[in-house]
Amino acid sequence: MSASDSRNLGFTLIELLGVLAIVGVLAGLSLAAISQASSKARAIRCSANLRQLSLGLSQVTAEVGHFPLFQNTQQGPVLGAEHGSLWKDAVGKGLSQPPRSRNEAPKSDGVWNCPSFRMRDEEGRLHDSYGFNTGFEKSYSNRSYPEDLKRFGLGGHWEAGGDWFEPVRESEVVAPSATYSIGDGFRGWSDFISVGGSQFARIAGTNTLGAWPEGRARDRSARARHRGFANVAFVDGHLESIALKTLFSDTSENALRRWSRDHDPHLERISP
Repeated sequence: MSASDSRNLGFTLIELLGVLAIVGVLAGLSLAAISQASSKARAIRCSANLRQLSLGLSQVTAEVGHFPLFQNTQQGPVLGAEHGSLWKDAVGKGLSQPPRSRNEAPKSDGVWNCPSFRMRDEEGRLHDSYGFNTGFEKSYSNRSYPEDLKRFGLGGHWEAGGDWFEPVRESEVVAPSATYSIGDGFRGWSDFISVGGSQFARIAGTNTLGAWPEGRARDRSARARHRGFANVAFVDGHLESIALKTLFSDTSENALRRWSRDHDPHLERISP
C-alpha cells in the first residue's frame, strides 16, 4: 500500500466536525424527547391527584348535602363539624391522606402535591398545588362592597347582613358536567396568573400585582407548569386539560359560565 493510500484511510477535520454536528443534533433531539416525556408523565400524575381529590369532594358532598366552604369562619348558623377551617380539611376526610401543613416538606407521592410545581412563597413555604373553584370575581381594584363579595363558584355564597358565607347545596349546581370544581392552584386574569393558594378562580380586570417581581415570577411559573395548560376537575368527576387562555382570557359566555354554579356567565363581572 502506498503512502497516499494510507493517508486516505483517515477522517478529515471537516468530516469529523460533520459527525460531531450530527451527534449533537441527535443528542439534542433525544434530550427534548426525554424532557417532553417527563413533562407528560408529571401531568398524568397531577391528573391522578385531581381525580382522587375529586372523589374525596364528591364523598363529603354526598354525606352532608352541600359543598365545603372555601374558608370556614365558624360564624354561620348552618356550619357544623363536617367543615374544617379550609375546604381541604373537609375533602381530606374522604381520603386516606389529609392535607399537609404548608410548613411540612412535600411528599412526592402525595395527592396534594403536583409533581410539576415546587414554587415557594416569600417565607420559604411551599404554595398549595390545588385550588377550589370559588368562581368569577372582580379584582380588588374595582370592587364595590358588599355586592362584589358574592361568589358564584362552589366555595360559598355571601349571606347578606350576616357577614358569613353559606355553603352551596348540591342542587344549586345547574350543570355538573360543565362546572369546575378543583383545579391547579391558579388565580388570575388574561395578563397575569398567580400560582399558589387554595383558590382556583378567575378575576375580572387587572391590578398592580402583575408588575411586582414576585408577581412576574409566579406568572412565569404558572404558564410553564403544564406548558400553557391546567388540569381541572368538574363537579361530575371528569377531568380535562384546559389551555390557560381558555380559563383566564376567553370572554365567551361558554368559557365564563363554567366558573358558575348557576351556569350563568355573569358578564357583569367583566364590565368596568
